[in-house]
Amino acid sequence: TPISRASQLDFYINRPGGMKGYILHMTQRGEGRIKAGNRYIASRINDLFLFPPGVAHHYGRAENSDHWDHLWIYFHPRPYWLDWLRWDRQEDNIGITSLNDPALSAHIQDSFWEVIQQNASNDLLSEALAMNALERLIISSFKLQPVSNHQNLDPRISTLCHYITEHIV
Repeated sequence: TPISRASQLDFYINRPGGMKGYILHMTQRGEGRIKAGNRYIASRINDLFLFPPGVAHHYGRAENSDHWDHLWIYFHPRPYWLDWLRWDRQEDNIGITSLNDPALSAHIQDSFWEVIQQNASNDLLSEALAMNALERLIISSFKLQPVSNHQNLDPRISTLCHYITEHIV
């Protein structure tokens, strides 16, 4: 969504009750302003935001920016994706991740575009391909969460797995 000052799309989205699905969103240019609880957070270039179901949405172009171009995807996750939708940094249940590596930012942006293009296509299996691309995007985003993506494995299980690996005949 390309937003320029005083354009037709230059208004705040306000959904006090959120939505039934998730929204994953990435800023491409300019700056947005997102309300989290009683404060506002800047959404700058290469910032990712994850809005879970039922979390209030109140966002738009930041007053100090002439533009706010952002990619977004609204989705209902497959059940096995739910663990991947836990992000380390949250402000009032809104997940936030900043991408500092240009190659990683380009990869995530390309992934957004792949989902969007597959979803818009009428080709055979385009919906399945869009969901596959979305799953890869969600996994890539989850891999950026250093705390959440480390499974807490019982040390007894680790010892047993190590033993089995060392003693396979």
